[in-house]
Amino acid sequence: MDEVEFQAFLDRISACWVDRDFQTWVDHIALPFTSITLNGQLYNDSIESLRKDWDLYCQALDTLKISQIIRKVMVIEASEEDTLIGTYQTQMFAEDRRVMGPYTSSAMLIHDGKTWRISSIMNALGHRDWTTREYLT
Repeated sequence: MDEVEFQAFLDRISACWVDRDFQTWVDHIALPFTSITLNGQLYNDSIESLRKDWDLYCQALDTLKISQIIRKVMVIEASEEDTLIGTYQTQMFAEDRRVMGPYTSSAMLIHDGKTWRISSIMNALGHRDWTTREYLT
Protein backbone atom coordinates (compact mmCIF):
# COMPACT_ATOMS: atom_id res chain seq x y z
CA MET A 1 0.00 0.00 0.00
CA ASP A 2 1.34 3.42 -0.92
CA GLU A 3 0.31 6.88 0.35
CA VAL A 4 -2.38 7.33 -2.33
CA GLU A 5 -3.96 3.97 -1.47
CA PHE A 6 -3.73 4.67 2.26
CA GLN A 7 -5.39 8.08 1.77
CA ALA A 8 -8.24 6.41 -0.15
CA PHE A 9 -8.55 3.89 2.71
CA LEU A 10 -8.74 6.74 5.25
CA ASP A 11 -11.32 8.57 3.12
CA ARG A 12 -13.52 5.45 3.07
CA ILE A 13 -13.39 4.97 6.84
CA SER A 14 -14.04 8.67 7.44
CA ALA A 15 -17.12 8.54 5.21
CA CYS A 16 -18.47 5.42 6.92
CA TRP A 17 -18.58 7.25 10.27
CA VAL A 18 -20.31 10.34 8.87
CA ASP A 19 -22.76 8.14 6.92
CA ARG A 20 -23.24 5.76 9.90
CA ASP A 21 -22.32 2.83 7.64
CA PHE A 22 -21.36 0.10 10.10
CA GLN A 23 -20.85 -2.54 7.40
CA THR A 24 -18.17 -0.46 5.65
CA TRP A 25 -16.39 -0.11 9.00
CA VAL A 26 -16.56 -3.87 9.52
CA ASP A 27 -15.18 -4.41 6.01
CA HIS A 28 -12.07 -2.41 6.98
CA ILE A 29 -11.45 -4.12 10.34
CA ALA A 30 -9.49 -7.24 11.27
CA LEU A 31 -10.71 -9.02 14.37
CA PRO A 32 -9.51 -8.98 17.02
CA PHE A 33 -9.38 -5.17 16.84
CA THR A 34 -7.69 -3.04 19.50
CA SER A 35 -8.07 0.67 20.14
CA ILE A 36 -5.45 2.19 22.42
CA THR A 37 -5.85 5.67 23.97
CA LEU A 38 -4.66 7.50 27.07
CA ASN A 39 -7.78 6.13 28.76
CA GLY A 40 -6.69 2.55 28.19
CA GLN A 41 -7.14 -0.25 25.75
CA LEU A 42 -10.37 -1.41 24.15
CA TYR A 43 -10.38 -4.94 22.75
CA ASN A 44 -13.03 -6.07 20.26
CA ASP A 45 -12.99 -9.78 19.51
CA SER A 46 -16.38 -10.06 17.78
CA ILE A 47 -18.73 -8.17 15.50
CA GLU A 48 -21.02 -7.72 18.51
CA SER A 49 -18.36 -6.01 20.63
CA LEU A 50 -17.29 -3.93 17.61
CA ARG A 51 -20.92 -2.85 17.16
CA LYS A 52 -21.19 -1.84 20.83
CA ASP A 53 -18.11 0.38 20.50
CA TRP A 54 -19.40 1.73 17.16
CA ASP A 55 -22.64 2.78 18.83
CA LEU A 56 -20.76 4.61 21.62
CA TYR A 57 -18.59 6.40 19.07
CA CYS A 58 -21.67 7.41 17.05
CA GLN A 59 -23.29 8.79 20.22
CA ALA A 60 -20.24 11.01 20.72
CA LEU A 61 -20.34 12.11 17.07
CA ASP A 62 -24.04 12.93 17.40
CA THR A 63 -23.49 14.90 20.61
CA LEU A 64 -20.74 16.91 18.93
CA LYS A 65 -22.83 17.27 15.75
CA ILE A 66 -19.95 16.00 13.61
CA SER A 67 -20.73 16.46 9.92
CA GLN A 68 -17.27 15.94 8.43
CA ILE A 69 -14.19 13.92 9.36
CA ILE A 70 -10.97 14.56 7.47
CA ARG A 71 -8.02 12.23 7.83
CA LYS A 72 -4.71 12.99 6.11
CA VAL A 73 -1.76 10.64 5.68
CA MET A 74 1.41 11.67 7.49
CA VAL A 75 3.65 8.62 7.01
CA ILE A 76 3.51 4.93 6.19
CA GLU A 77 5.98 2.44 7.63
CA ALA A 78 5.99 -1.05 6.18
CA SER A 79 7.05 -3.52 8.84
CA GLU A 80 6.56 -6.71 6.81
CA GLU A 81 5.20 -7.60 3.40
CA ASP A 82 1.66 -7.92 4.76
CA THR A 83 1.81 -5.46 7.69
CA LEU A 84 2.20 -1.70 7.87
CA ILE A 85 1.75 1.18 10.28
CA GLY A 86 0.10 4.29 8.90
CA THR A 87 0.16 7.56 10.81
CA TYR A 88 -2.42 10.19 10.02
CA GLN A 89 -3.98 13.38 11.34
CA THR A 90 -7.70 13.65 12.04
CA GLN A 91 -9.86 16.76 12.06
CA MET A 92 -13.56 16.80 12.92
CA PHE A 93 -16.05 19.48 11.95
CA ALA A 94 -19.60 20.43 12.89
CA GLU A 95 -20.70 22.16 9.69
CA ASP A 96 -17.83 24.62 9.03
CA ARG A 97 -16.54 24.76 12.62
CA ARG A 98 -13.67 22.55 13.76
CA VAL A 99 -14.87 20.76 16.89
CA MET A 100 -11.48 19.90 18.36
CA GLY A 101 -7.87 20.44 17.45
CA PRO A 102 -6.27 18.08 14.96
CA TYR A 103 -4.92 14.91 16.52
CA THR A 104 -2.54 12.22 15.34
CA SER A 105 -3.23 8.49 15.26
CA SER A 106 -1.39 5.43 14.04
CA ALA A 107 -3.09 2.37 12.64
CA MET A 108 -1.63 -1.08 12.17
CA LEU A 109 -2.94 -2.61 8.97
CA ILE A 110 -2.63 -6.21 7.89
CA HIS A 111 -3.22 -7.67 4.45
CA ASP A 112 -5.47 -10.73 4.68
CA GLY A 113 -4.63 -12.01 1.19
CA LYS A 114 -7.43 -9.97 -0.39
CA THR A 115 -7.49 -6.53 1.20
CA TRP A 116 -5.96 -4.31 3.89
CA ARG A 117 -7.68 -4.20 7.27
CA ILE A 118 -7.02 -2.28 10.49
CA SER A 119 -6.05 -4.47 13.43
CA SER A 120 -5.35 -1.66 15.90
CA ILE A 121 -5.50 2.11 16.25
CA MET A 122 -3.42 4.12 18.71
CA ASN A 123 -4.22 7.72 19.60
CA ALA A 124 -4.18 10.07 22.56
CA LEU A 125 -7.90 10.85 22.47
CA GLY A 126 -10.60 8.52 23.67
CA HIS A 127 -14.11 8.96 22.27
CA ARG A 128 -15.73 7.99 25.54
CA ASP A 129 -14.68 11.26 27.17
CA TRP A 130 -15.47 13.61 24.27
CA THR A 131 -19.00 14.24 25.40
CA THR A 132 -17.83 15.43 28.82
CA ARG A 133 -15.61 18.12 27.32
CA GLU A 134 -16.72 21.54 26.18
CA TYR A 135 -15.56 21.30 22.54
CA LEU A 136 -18.57 23.14 21.11
CA THR A 137 -18.24 26.37 23.09
